[in-house]
Amino acid sequence: MQHKHDSNISTSKHSHAYARKQRGQIGGIISVVLALAVAAIGLVYVMGSFNSAKGSTNSLGATNDFISMIGKTQATFNQSPAGFANISIQTMGQNGDIPSSMWNSATPTSMTSPFGTAVTVASNTITNPGDSATLTLSVPQANCADFANALNGNVEAMTVGGTPIVDNNAGTAFDPTTLGSACNGTAGAKKFVLTITR
Repeated sequence: MQHKHDSNISTSKHSHAYARKQRGQIGGIISVVLALAVAAIGLVYVMGSFNSAKGSTNSLGATNDFISMIGKTQATFNQSPAGFANISIQTMGQNGDIPSSMWNSATPTSMTSPFGTAVTVASNTITNPGDSATLTLSVPQANCADFANALNGNVEAMTVGGTPIVDNNAGTAFDPTTLGSACNGTAGAKKFVLTITR
């Protein structure tokens, strides 16, 4: 009788040891799954931060290219008695006013923004014909506010999606609230019209 009792104790100890071993293995598996989940969340965060930084870099590059182009174009056409009356993308490109990343002499009448959208140029009138010019392009919504903020002070007038953001001639001061509404009121890319003077 004693032998059977000892055997039951031995089997019970073995069962407890086996159960502890299984719990340890399950705990190990759960730890690995949790570690993988944390790593995946971290990777998603890093990729999101990278894409955000990349978007900011694109906006900064676009702004720098446009500010450079505006300054060079003003210098070129300031020398002309007709002002901007005869402005064209081809003339701007041939005079070195447009960054090479935005203009190709093989297609001299086309200009592409750093956002991958077409840019058009036209002579404009504020007081006298040819005293100004307009640059028109489409800007992704994610870059809208940054692009407009950086260009403020480098253009005579700016509209975003048809909304006047600044117009020095008409006395419309730059207003961040108006800009925020223009950039985020509806989804999608925004049409920018930039007016420059000599």
